[in-house]
Amino acid sequence: MATGMLRTSGQSIVDADGKPLTILCQTTLGGWMMMENFINGFPGRECQIRAALLKVLGKEKYGFFFDKFLEYFFTEKDGEFLSSLGFNCLRLSFNYHHFEDDMNPFVIKEEGFKHLDRAIEIVMRNPWIAGYNPLNEPADEQWTRLLSFYDRIVPAVRAVDPDHILFLEDNTFSMDFSGFTDVFPNSVYTIHDYCGFGFPNCIGRYQGLKEQDDYIRKMYDRKSAFMKEHNVPVWNGEFGPIYEREEHNPDYKVQNDERFDMLDRQMAIYTADSIAWSIWSYKDINVMGLAYVSPDSPWLKLLGPIIRKKRDLAVDPWAYDDAHLLEGLFAPLHKWFEDNVPAQYNKKYPWQWRMHMHVFRGIRGITMAEYMIPEWADYFKDKSFEELDELAASWKIENCLQRERLNELLSLYAPMKADDPRLEGKVIQPATEAKDETVKAKDSVSGVGVFELAADEKKRLATSAVHEVQRQPVQQGA
Repeated sequence: MATGMLRTSGQSIVDADGKPLTILCQTTLGGWMMMENFINGFPGRECQIRAALLKVLGKEKYGFFFDKFLEYFFTEKDGEFLSSLGFNCLRLSFNYHHFEDDMNPFVIKEEGFKHLDRAIEIVMRNPWIAGYNPLNEPADEQWTRLLSFYDRIVPAVRAVDPDHILFLEDNTFSMDFSGFTDVFPNSVYTIHDYCGFGFPNCIGRYQGLKEQDDYIRKMYDRKSAFMKEHNVPVWNGEFGPIYEREEHNPDYKVQNDERFDMLDRQMAIYTADSIAWSIWSYKDINVMGLAYVSPDSPWLKLLGPIIRKKRDLAVDPWAYDDAHLLEGLFAPLHKWFEDNVPAQYNKKYPWQWRMHMHVFRGIRGITMAEYMIPEWADYFKDKSFEELDELAASWKIENCLQRERLNELLSLYAPMKADDPRLEGKVIQPATEAKDETVKAKDSVSGVGVFELAADEKKRLATSAVHEVQRQPVQQGA
């Protein structure tokens, strides 16, 4: 049991007695006070669907529904479930709109603290808060706003709280430290370590090949190099694959097992390096979550048709599969852009997004998604208070299903230490060859570009991986 206030010491997080803490292992309450389209099952952004629901439901029903949703999403039973997995921390993510209105800035909305305080009360069985993560996944091409923000926010926090740890994220979705030159005292620096092998329509399926393992390790080492150079702790604030579903993919079990195997390799690295981690995310509509809303729930029975439409149109900017939309539709459009934008001008920030990703975000991720918002909201039309309560109750943990193999994996690693013999032979070792470590800004997000390879690159890499698997010798008697 840790004692007192947590703080940093070298690359470790320690308690008040200076004793290194068992790794902070946790998940995040994504989709709760910070709703997201792929987590909760709506198109567009939270502020847009809230405005649409306010029109459909009226003020009283609107307020009732969201109050019940926030209440049911995280309760004492959720705290008990997460504790049963061996987690010793919880990342609480929230949208600032709960606490401040854009039309009335710098005036605190006290009602926003109702459910946040309740969640904190549930998890405060331990007498400490690990720290504050003031900004999630910044993206600043020029670096000026991000560095200026930290130069302002850190002293402001320290003026009222000089003791708690600050968890500070790097640039370009927490993958690029190339603009940082120094570190703040008592701070942990954050990476997000998503791997393309855990996503559909990306760089192929994980088969345990040496080059695939080398890639997983290189991606992690590139992101964490800054922390090791400056002798500060690493926190992997987000990672995890998405999972295939039976109704969409007859090969879902095999592909999900491949992604669990990839996740196993990642977590072995994190454990061997003794870094804190927070898997994304806790609860959703069966995309990435440790728990997910039941297909028999009122939520999915009501919204199932438009969620399927949303998936078929690939409007979500995360966890989408657009392979079926390329031939005959988006591939010619992508080619039109490529043919008309000279190669020397076809890179724009964020650097890891190829040109077709920028095109997709504008057409499907924004325009089509926004057209779908009123259609989505109309599913709630004429719902009674009782029906709205039942919809919100779909998110209660006792009404959700669990992703059992994922939770078994997390339970295995949560208490594990770097010297655990079960890690023997599992940890992918760093590359040992000498090389130039100078990293340009455009290259410093290595590991994310895999999400947005062009269609021909995806096909070539996937084919190469299959051929490599076929060349592997069969192990007799294994």
